[in-house]
Amino acid sequence: FEGAVNMARDMYNAIYSPLMKLAQSDIRAGQKKTVIAEENSKFRESEIEKSKSFDITSTEPITALESSKFDSEPLLLPTNQPLPQSQQIGSKFSGFLEQLPKYLGRFSTEYQLPIICFATIIAATVAVKLVLAVLDVLNEIPQLNLVFELTGIGYVTWFVFRYLLKASTRQELATHIISMQKEIIEG
Repeated sequence: FEGAVNMARDMYNAIYSPLMKLAQSDIRAGQKKTVIAEENSKFRESEIEKSKSFDITSTEPITALESSKFDSEPLLLPTNQPLPQSQQIGSKFSGFLEQLPKYLGRFSTEYQLPIICFATIIAATVAVKLVLAVLDVLNEIPQLNLVFELTGIGYVTWFVFRYLLKASTRQELATHIISMQKEIIEG
């Protein structure tokens, strides 16, 4: 998140640059001269070079810069002055963004099982919806619809003749169901 802090510092330096005072003046209003004296242009160029030479990666506290010849406000606030509200909000937000990975990591370790259960439920729901959508599409094909119906009727007929007609085969089915229940319960 150092990039966001550097960008904010660059924006602040650009906005409170002495050149911004010149941008506010209207050069078309006949009251001001349109030709800038050579001395003032050299001074502006030196100010631009100074502003480019600032080390924006420095972690040292930023101190107030001297006022320019244009009697403008200092470029940066002194370190003992409170920050404006927008900068306070920005610093709180950047602090929150710095702590966000720690919060998410702690949350995921504390609630790992519920997160896995929730993700499994969502994945199962999506899978069921996907299967139903595919079956609906296949069901719309005229020949496959008839094949599915005949397959279902054939399986039901086989199941009835295999397990439900005789008492011995019903008993075999009941023991098979009980053994499957035990496997599921015992895990």
